[in-house]
Amino acid sequence: MQNIKKLQSGQGIIELIVGISLVSIALISSILLTTRSIQNTDVSRKQQQALALAKKNSEMIRKMRTDMLWDDFVDSNFENILSNSSSDYYVELPTGFTRNVNINDITGDTTGGKEVTVFIIWSDVKGDHTVDLATNFYN
Repeated sequence: MQNIKKLQSGQGIIELIVGISLVSIALISSILLTTRSIQNTDVSRKQQQALALAKKNSEMIRKMRTDMLWDDFVDSNFENILSNSSSDYYVELPTGFTRNVNINDITGDTTGGKEVTVFIIWSDVKGDHTVDLATNFYN
């Protein structure tokens, strides 16, 4: 009987240590899960904001197309026009976002059509992100 009591005396401490370890693991896991969820929500929010900015820039470029002759439109520096606050086509970018605009010939098109692509770029803890929106224009 005395030997059994001696064996059981250390068992309570071991059970306590195992219990505390399990609770600690569960708590750390829930904190990590919450942190990851917040980061993903932020990325999603920024992506939606970037897409809205790309659409707004594309709309301004469409407006330029209706206001300009084809040759003037094709030769335009869209980046400078969209960035110039005194321009009728100005689109302000929030802090942390940058814009690039590319104009290229449409592959396989014989009519001289142009593809204008707006890139909205931002960075966060997960790295660099880009949203792009392409629009085709024809004379």
